[in-house]
Amino acid sequence: MLEGKWYNFILLGAAASAFFLKFSKFAWLELYLFAVFSVIVLLLNSRFLKNLNTYAEFILFLFGAFVFKISADYHTSADFSKVYTQLVQIIPFLMFFWGIVCCKKYEGHRGDKIKKRAWENYFPEREDDLHRLEEIVNKTDVNLLALDAAWGQGKSFLLQKFKEDREAKGNIVIVIDVLSLRLDNFQEYLIYELDRTLLSCGYLSRNSNLLRSIMKRAHADILSMIFGRGKKHYGEVFYDFQRELLQQGKNIILIYDDIDRSDNKELIQTILYLSEKLTSQNRADSPGRIKVIFQYSMEHMKNLGFQNDFLEKFCNQKIGLTDIPLRRLLSEIQRHMYPMQDAVLTDKDVDGLAPYLYLGRAALLPDEQVRAAHYLHSRMTIRRAKNMIKTLVGDTHILPSDFRTSQPNRNTWIVMRYVEQFFPNVYDDMRRVNLKDVFSLHYNVKDETRKISLFDLKQEHDHHTIDMVLNEDKYPENFERYLVWRMLGLDGVGREEEPEQIETGESVDLPKFYRRDTRQIRAVDHLDYEDIEQGVRFILAAGMTPVNHYRYYAKKMVTEVLQQPEADRHCAFHTLVQRMYREERGIQTIQRFGISVWWSFFHAFAIASKYWSEDERNENYCALISFYFQEESIDVFNQRLLDELLPLWDGIPARIPEIFLEIVTKLSTLSVCENWNYYENFFVFLSRSLQALYRSGMVRNLDPWLIADLADTAHKEASRACHDKELKKSKQLAEALIHRARREAIQHRDFFREHDMDSCLSRYVHYYEVTLQYLAKMEQIMKCTRKGKARYEPRIRSKWSSGDADAVKETEELMKASNPVQVAGENPKHLTLVRLIELLKKY
Repeated sequence: MLEGKWYNFILLGAAASAFFLKFSKFAWLELYLFAVFSVIVLLLNSRFLKNLNTYAEFILFLFGAFVFKISADYHTSADFSKVYTQLVQIIPFLMFFWGIVCCKKYEGHRGDKIKKRAWENYFPEREDDLHRLEEIVNKTDVNLLALDAAWGQGKSFLLQKFKEDREAKGNIVIVIDVLSLRLDNFQEYLIYELDRTLLSCGYLSRNSNLLRSIMKRAHADILSMIFGRGKKHYGEVFYDFQRELLQQGKNIILIYDDIDRSDNKELIQTILYLSEKLTSQNRADSPGRIKVIFQYSMEHMKNLGFQNDFLEKFCNQKIGLTDIPLRRLLSEIQRHMYPMQDAVLTDKDVDGLAPYLYLGRAALLPDEQVRAAHYLHSRMTIRRAKNMIKTLVGDTHILPSDFRTSQPNRNTWIVMRYVEQFFPNVYDDMRRVNLKDVFSLHYNVKDETRKISLFDLKQEHDHHTIDMVLNEDKYPENFERYLVWRMLGLDGVGREEEPEQIETGESVDLPKFYRRDTRQIRAVDHLDYEDIEQGVRFILAAGMTPVNHYRYYAKKMVTEVLQQPEADRHCAFHTLVQRMYREERGIQTIQRFGISVWWSFFHAFAIASKYWSEDERNENYCALISFYFQEESIDVFNQRLLDELLPLWDGIPARIPEIFLEIVTKLSTLSVCENWNYYENFFVFLSRSLQALYRSGMVRNLDPWLIADLADTAHKEASRACHDKELKKSKQLAEALIHRARREAIQHRDFFREHDMDSCLSRYVHYYEVTLQYLAKMEQIMKCTRKGKARYEPRIRSKWSSGDADAVKETEELMKASNPVQVAGENPKHLTLVRLIELLKKY
């Protein structure tokens, strides 16, 4: 009930009372008042129910002091009535102590006491490992045992159960946390722990203090003393100390927890030497034995400079833990940790993860799965799998449901959580740079370091070079990036002009299916670089405080401004903006010094739109765009417009052309008075708008990487050029992109015109007409002779968008319809216009 040996506190109180009586005479009243005021002070400064043990120990101490004082007074005066009075006076203290005991009993029944974590094992393999460990420790010829397994595989977890079982059998188990030790105090700490062991057996060591005193005098020469090359005094004392330990009749087991986590090689050597010396006196006929278990990962020990031939002197036997496949790790952890929740991760999801990689796409490496399994052997740990499942379950409260269930976003989400745990270095790079740069590999040819993108590796190099660049032993970072590249589906993304189409019918020509090249896979499997890139960015930002603030103010903008009557929106908007300055939430996020409030709202919509349904996105965006142009009375292209609209382009959802057209319709009506060919953000603006056009599904021949290169080229030119110098390379690239977009838009417009027999497709004709007007407006800006005047330097960077479509059902309905043109005119939600054209061509 009371922790520790409670009678020691009574004896300590009596000893303290005797000490003070020896050197000073104090009356009973003084002692009593001291006790009363001490209890009052303790009650005023600490919570009673939270410190029951402290109160109990203090009352026992006072009781010992009282008893000794009463005995001393009786011995002096032999007045029994005085003794009786004093005993009556300490009754309140005894009642107080009884109250403490009752509270302790109630606490025990209620279960408030913190209990040790139960050993919850999910895997039968670990039960077998524990049984093997028990059998090996029971061997009389095994004194030093190494438990070798990767970090996170459950070594400490296994030894926790081992410790509980051994202590239940009467063994003494000492767990030493190596990370908490220093080299200069390790030996004293070890002797202290062993001395405590002797004391727990009721034995007072005659050698422990002598050992500690010798250590303080001769730290530097201690190892030579142990092995007999110096003075023998230490060795003799150490030997006698060993005999004291062995004569207690109990097995003493020392467990060194993760000695490889210490980067102090000298400390590890000292641990090995002393442990070997400590177990050297074990005999078969000894009443007790000393055994040592070293817990480490051989991979990390080798990195510290320890080889097997060195360690074999200090380890009689080595035991490893049974490998558990990733699929079982994830499924069992998910089943046991979240039994009442639907499976977040399915077998199909796991199929796409390394080392399985059942992707249906040809690999660059012929033995990819074997090499992945070999490389990931020490990385597939229980801890990482458990953290992955916890993160995925936590994401169900952060990421929107449609994002987690629709492809390719679901695959991107699961792969990113996998990469976060198993390839943390690649994950950190993803947070800093775009995917194209993440998957740039470095390798050496002679003394030269070369760089190549995974997207170009297959086309530009032979298989021998591919095998060399992706060698998991020589270039592990390259191999990790390759695996992530494959899992994300980026190996299905190419830079070709126009992918061929595979006929969609009831039967599948398997040889033709397996002959699919990168372009065909991308068309059928909906693998799109923009979708994957933006899905990655969204996952990396989801749940962060700034994201929550942006969602908060986007919701405020919708409910308090855009959903109000048109006549009230102006006042409601300014009220919202003023309140943003007064609220503490998100001020640094939503409103920065020198940044337009509209830029902040557009950025907020770009983030919040991921959590809206398709109808909500369409309605909210169109209302925002209309209100922006109306509120700001914009009638001309200027620097402010170019900067403010950047995040608006980035937030336009994929495959929803209506939002894109709402913006370009407004822009096409603006007048052009100046050119902005020297201004970096004009080309960023054009790049973002062309990306939005590409994502809308209205064109396909535009290369998304080439569009992104326009913004990068403008940035490089602007950083090198003079303040008012024209960015010629950016202008040339912009003209080429506009020309390509205009040519494809004209082709698609003419196609809809030709097939628009009953005016069912006139809406699509209008879509392309508006797009062509916008492209012409951009060309007009670049050709204008008057130069625009910038009022400030551009410092805006943003990159946000995502989208997904599952058009299988609508494709089937269109192909089975008796009048596909009429069905197409009903505006299928999940078919891009380019895909619609392809289907109508077949008809």
